[in-house]
Amino acid sequence: MSQVQPRFDPDYPNYICCCCCHVTTGAKILAFLSTIGAVLYAIAFFYGISLLGEVDPQTDKGYIAYILLEFMGIGLGIGLIIGTPILGCLWYGLIKEREGFLIPTLVCSVISLVVTCVYGCPIIFHDRSLVAEDYYVEILFGWLCSIALQYWYFNIYKNAYDYIKHKRWSPLDDFGHVRQSEKEYIAEPKETAEA
Repeated sequence: MSQVQPRFDPDYPNYICCCCCHVTTGAKILAFLSTIGAVLYAIAFFYGISLLGEVDPQTDKGYIAYILLEFMGIGLGIGLIIGTPILGCLWYGLIKEREGFLIPTLVCSVISLVVTCVYGCPIIFHDRSLVAEDYYVEILFGWLCSIALQYWYFNIYKNAYDYIKHKRWSPLDDFGHVRQSEKEYIAEPKETAEA
């Protein structure tokens, strides 16, 4: 007994994100913002590297600044080495509509969300008597907003992944569930009119 898959509907409500914007457009906007963030990240990395030459590690204050800048430089460098290919995969997947290239972004989004949740646990269980109540509420609110935004971004990327996957695997004509690239076209010779 075979199940019939419904035809692909690009206007399905799951494929709409905020402001009646299509999910692929929303994912491209997020990718653009991520690209701007990566460029600013690279500028911060090179600026931090340039500051290493100006700090005198012989003094106590200079030594601490030097170590801090070294660790920042290492962290920013690793972030650039890992983040740039993931961002490239995201752009390639969105432009060429290949869902597999969105997987690294989805994995990084999940890891980031889990790290944010784990990082915020001490905020909840922290002794509030050590911190002013207003300060605690602001930190808690910022942490909850960060989780909400990260989940929303993940949801946009996941829906873009689903959209591209369903679009590529949707029934096409009478070929069933076959990707466009897996179709075989047979050229038949053209009959010539005999005079």
